[in-house]
Amino acid sequence: MSPRRVSVLLMASILMLSATLASASLPKVNPDEVRSKLSELGRPEKLEVNTDELYINEQINYTGPKAMKPGSVIVRLDTGAMATAADAALEGALAKLGGTIDRKLEMKDRSEGPKAAAAAPLRFAFLKFAEDADIEALVAELGKVPGVVYAEPNYMFYPDATTPPTDTYFANGYQYYLYNDGRPYIYIDEYAGTPGSDIRAVPAWEYANMSFNLDSSSVVIGIIDQGVCFWIPELAPNMWVNEAEFAGTEGVDDDDNGFMDDVYGYDFYHNLGINDYESGYFPWMEDPHGTHVAGTISSDWNGSGTAGAARNAKIMSLKFLGPGGGYTEDAIRALDYAAMMGADLTSNSWGGGEPSMALAEAIRASGVLFITSAGNDGNNNDFFGHYPSSYANPGLPMYCENVISVAATDANDNLSAYSCYGEQSVNIAAPGTWILAPIPRVGSGGTLAYAYSWYKGTSMATPQVSAAAAMVIAQDKDNPGYDLPQYHETGYSIWGTVKNIILNSAEKKSQLNGLVSTGGRLNMYGALTWQQLPGIESITATPTFSSVAPVDIEVSVELEEDFYEEIGNIEYRWYLTRLDAWWQPQETGVTATGPSAVLTVPEGKYGNYQIRCEMYDTDNDVVVTTSYKHVLVAEPESVVLVLDDQWYGYEDMSWLDEIPFLVFDIPYHYAFPPMDIPSTIPNIVFWTTSYTTSGVLNEDDARWIIDYLKYGGGRLFLASYEMLNMIDGYYGESAMSTATAAELLELLKINDYITDYTYNVTGDLPLYEPMITVEGDTIAWEDGLTLDLEYEVWYPAIMNFGDVITEFGPGAYPILLSSYGGAIDEPTRAAYGLSYAGDDYRLVLLTAPLEAMQGQDYYNWWYEDIDSNGDMYNFWYFMGNSWLFLTGDGPDRLVAWLDNPETGGTYSAINFEWSLQDVPDTTHGASIWYRVNESSPWEPVTLYTSGDDLEYPWMSPPATAGTQYQVMLHVYDEWSPYRASYDFEGPFAFWPVSSAEGAGAGVDRANGLVNFYVNAHKPGTLYVYDLSGTLIFSHEVERGISTVVWDMMYKGMRVARGLYAFRIVYEDGSASRVGRVLINF
Repeated sequence: MSPRRVSVLLMASILMLSATLASASLPKVNPDEVRSKLSELGRPEKLEVNTDELYINEQINYTGPKAMKPGSVIVRLDTGAMATAADAALEGALAKLGGTIDRKLEMKDRSEGPKAAAAAPLRFAFLKFAEDADIEALVAELGKVPGVVYAEPNYMFYPDATTPPTDTYFANGYQYYLYNDGRPYIYIDEYAGTPGSDIRAVPAWEYANMSFNLDSSSVVIGIIDQGVCFWIPELAPNMWVNEAEFAGTEGVDDDDNGFMDDVYGYDFYHNLGINDYESGYFPWMEDPHGTHVAGTISSDWNGSGTAGAARNAKIMSLKFLGPGGGYTEDAIRALDYAAMMGADLTSNSWGGGEPSMALAEAIRASGVLFITSAGNDGNNNDFFGHYPSSYANPGLPMYCENVISVAATDANDNLSAYSCYGEQSVNIAAPGTWILAPIPRVGSGGTLAYAYSWYKGTSMATPQVSAAAAMVIAQDKDNPGYDLPQYHETGYSIWGTVKNIILNSAEKKSQLNGLVSTGGRLNMYGALTWQQLPGIESITATPTFSSVAPVDIEVSVELEEDFYEEIGNIEYRWYLTRLDAWWQPQETGVTATGPSAVLTVPEGKYGNYQIRCEMYDTDNDVVVTTSYKHVLVAEPESVVLVLDDQWYGYEDMSWLDEIPFLVFDIPYHYAFPPMDIPSTIPNIVFWTTSYTTSGVLNEDDARWIIDYLKYGGGRLFLASYEMLNMIDGYYGESAMSTATAAELLELLKINDYITDYTYNVTGDLPLYEPMITVEGDTIAWEDGLTLDLEYEVWYPAIMNFGDVITEFGPGAYPILLSSYGGAIDEPTRAAYGLSYAGDDYRLVLLTAPLEAMQGQDYYNWWYEDIDSNGDMYNFWYFMGNSWLFLTGDGPDRLVAWLDNPETGGTYSAINFEWSLQDVPDTTHGASIWYRVNESSPWEPVTLYTSGDDLEYPWMSPPATAGTQYQVMLHVYDEWSPYRASYDFEGPFAFWPVSSAEGAGAGVDRANGLVNFYVNAHKPGTLYVYDLSGTLIFSHEVERGISTVVWDMMYKGMRVARGLYAFRIVYEDGSASRVGRVLINF
């Protein structure tokens, strides 16, 4: 007889269940009202990008060639001791002539090589007069002014391809990383970044045009990667060509370099020359990544497609990565080839493997700058290396002086969620999220074709640094006799090498402090002009949270102290941007100026506000740097919707997370990690990490959540896919410290869990798993919601990336079970979600991607009948019911949980204890069941005892001492027996008799012990580790079932609270599955 049948026999009617379980309900959705609200909000429109018929969405209009600019004169002024007198004389002359200084520019004169650094700069002033002024007469008068070296008209020149490019996707704003003016930058029409969050390519091009005719063709960049599709029109004009092989004979090593037919480079993966001979180089579809990298650097400025950052730098294709990756040997061969054939630098958007001395020595021996990606694991590379980028860490024995390691930022100059970082091991950041460049594709009839694709990763950030280095080298080559070394220090100030120039000219960003060694993002203009600009150390805003509006926010800026160069007159400009819809920021323009100011949020204008401080050089008309701070102004009844890692690439799904709040008229406002707002806010918090699989819930995020649950509003909805994988260090390093992980898991009511859980895929979709609701639950079960996980699988391994909870903390209750986990009365249950309602805080937790509950057709629901879209409809009510649950004043359901059963020394009696959580003045009954293994039936310990006694002694267990049991507790409301709760404990005494191989663990709080229950298929050793990988305990085990007891001691001291991993390693080298035990007392 099952316990559920018992409860039905003991009590009657369940017809009143729904009325007794919830004190509030949600209204019926009106589809027309939803559409109306979203139209008012300005929902994103999805654009179709036609890559066959390229067109310009918004063409930038550039002025054509003219003889001179009306009303404009250029003068060069004296420098040194005479500079002040020259400035005064010019001001006096302008007062008489009716002109003003439009801007100034100080330009280093490097024509004499290294000695030029100490020389006085060239000082220019750009003067403005009335457009109808007589320019020739003004030039004559100004030339007589003391201190003016010369005066001349502001001539307009426009040599071929020396102005900003007119390539389609640059002109319409899609290449935000080159020029970010806040326009949409991707296929969602309203997605825009922050103006100025780019590599300053346009002023760099303008300067390069004056300095060396913007000609980088003398520089050769070796792309060590996949191959480069040289036949794509964007790349063909800028491919490096081995002239001897190009003019030679197919199948012959014409230049005796040891490689046949290497016209455009060499494929070390297939051992083929890369060429366009009739025999043909064929593996094009293996090469989208390498082609994308090459296009980012040097796509031709041909009026269509994309523009390369370095214009016409030459690309040498050095392929060593195939469909499954590449090997160290081939990477070394590629490096040797690059050095032998005259590459000026190499761009390396790859990593992985282990540290290799051979590779490190090859990098050093190559003698060229080696620019490489920091990695996409979201890890701190200072603690867990990523190679070859970690060779940039000067503290490592394998340090390579010629390596630059590059992190990735987004369109707002924030570190991208996936990007690795490290104050010692990563040097600089560059935009890497949504970078547009050409890639190969298969055309009609199987012909070769190409398209333009947005990629994201540190792989996309690296080629931008490579392009900047190429421009610096090209500038050097334009100065005969001046040999600027690439990386070996010459003692020539801070500008002694190309590497120093790139790093010292980085644009400082407070949000990058401590994440990369420079604390900055690439600034190509700064690199070409040798400017080390001051950075913003921090922005202070008081308050960062307010529950009332209007509110005055006092802001101030603090600059870094370690900068070397004086720049022009600086104006501090403050902008206040309201994010009613995060894809559609509402900027107020310049709100205030000065190093400190007061910004006012108007009455009733609640929302998330981005405060942006812009340092503007008024003399040179250029933004020096920008930095940001977020302030939240939210009424107490509103929800704070935390969109974590929204720039990872799932914006087109995560914007739907807010629709339930619109549907049910729940006020909400955004917040974005890292959290500037205090954790003591009183509001309900909904926090989602979307599909992000790395960098989720780092140490700072976890501490904020912990403090919010303990000291703040304490009403949290958290949907964090892969959080448990990150805690376990799946991506190489735990996302947080052991102590923080233990405290977070305890507060999230997770006692045990499984990572790398294989989804139970059903149906025809790539990933589709129905989730099982739990009887009595007021979030998913009560309204009869049908919820499933449903989304595309973009790489096969994701099928095994699930996180499920298997053991729940006191007071927690599962709400969504995996199909594998079965019904609630099975101890093998595995939950994707749980809820907790205590006097201290309330919690709804989901370990699957929130967006996966919206269904495959998450976008087109807008154009359909909402009532017919079951996925979206169920998702809205799940979110709405979660909100109702979090707003409740007391427990919404009966919850019971077993404590660890206590056994006597002879196992002659077992005392069961449990705890209850329910509405006051409710009486409860209980039944207790046991079994000796998972295939045996449940047998009663007692069919009825008072649930309110909270304990029951089992005086005569039927089996002999040492027998292993699993126990199930069933507690029910005696007035409404369908309000039932189940909990499971066990095994205790020993691990249950089972065919399951490996080890399990149980904590004996009373005696301060951990009991490991071993079922070993062969002799081996049980090992216990902390999350840093340190071996804490080991014990040899024999084949068969046994028990190992650990006293929790390590090196003479009791171990700290935290999460510990264990497994059995057998004598033949094989190992059992990794298990975990949480020590939280």
